[in-house]
Amino acid sequence: MIFDLIQLIAGLIFCYSYIPQITTIYRNKSAEDVSLTMYVLCMIGSVLSEIYIIYLMMYFAGAGWMMLITNTIGFMLASIAVYLIRKYRRKGMSINS
Repeated sequence: MIFDLIQLIAGLIFCYSYIPQITTIYRNKSAEDVSLTMYVLCMIGSVLSEIYIIYLMMYFAGAGWMMLITNTIGFMLASIAVYLIRKYRRKGMSINS
């Protein structure tokens, strides 16, 4: 039970870390200095983590629910960041920026 709480708190902190950048991009309507690559890699990492978590859940009943939930939220927030970066990025900027 205590480890579920630790997973939940850690996952929520991880998820919250996306909010300031998403807010800044949206407020300024600019993603000029934001790395698209970083957010795409975060999305890929989230998907791979979720595959592993689901694998663990199949063999250890009840394990990983909190991590799965917060990881899914993190994936959604990274997806929002990627969408906003693509929407507000000036034409002609490289993908590595």
